[in-house]
Amino acid sequence: MISKRTAVELATILSVQNDILKKLDEEIHLIKSLSEKSHTQKKRIEELSSKMTLLESDSDYLEPEDFEGFDRKSVQELFKQRKGKADAFLKSIHYRDWNQFVRDCVICGSHELR
Repeated sequence: MISKRTAVELATILSVQNDILKKLDEEIHLIKSLSEKSHTQKKRIEELSSKMTLLESDSDYLEPEDFEGFDRKSVQELFKQRKGKADAFLKSIHYRDWNQFVRDCVICGSHELR
C-alpha cells in the first residue's frame, strides 16, 4: 500500500506527464497536417510544372521576322489614346493623388455604412 504523501506526489507527476503528452499529441497533429499540405502542394506544383512544360513546348516564340512591318508610331499613338481616356476618367472622379484617393474612399465608405 502507498502512503497518502506518495499518492499526492504521483498524482502531480502523472498530471505533468499527461500535460506533456497532450502537448506532444498537438504537435504531432500539427506536423501531420503540415505534411499533408506539403504533399498536396508538391503534387500541385508537379501538375503545374508539367502543364507549363507542355505550354512551352507548344508555344511559338517571337522571331525577328515577326517584327517586320511593326509600326512603332501606331503603338505610341494607341498608348496616348488609352492614357488620355484614363486621365479623363481620373479627372472626372477628382483624383489628385493616391493617398487622397484612399482617404476619399474611406470617407465615402464610412458614410455608406451609416
